[in-house]
Amino acid sequence: MSGHQTTAFSHNNKNANLAARIKRMMQKDEEVGKIVKTTPLVMAKALELFLTKLFKATADTALAHGARIINPVHLKGAISDNDEFDFLEDVVKGVPDLPPPPDPAELAAKLLERVDEDGNPKKKEKKKKKR
Repeated sequence: MSGHQTTAFSHNNKNANLAARIKRMMQKDEEVGKIVKTTPLVMAKALELFLTKLFKATADTALAHGARIINPVHLKGAISDNDEFDFLEDVVKGVPDLPPPPDPAELAAKLLERVDEDGNPKKKEKKKKKR
């Protein structure tokens, strides 16, 4: 067995570029001394998990409002609805407030119009160009 030590992060490392950027950022701070090789990888994974959770909360907020596209208003709504993200409130303070969600029956009807009988999204019909 070789002296090279592997970690769970070294085999399937989709965060390598992010870890390299994190390491450069850490090295710019004069108060940071030596950095263990796995530290940026662990931080990259933590960042990935955090952003996944924030995105899921934002997507859920957008869906509850019947939106097809996520925008900053939905992000602000997700942040204000979840105590875990309250530290981000200053970041979105300039974003308009999210209006109240539509009536659930109206929203359900609107969402059902968007899918076929199998539950798959309907394809939009392309408009014919006028010549």
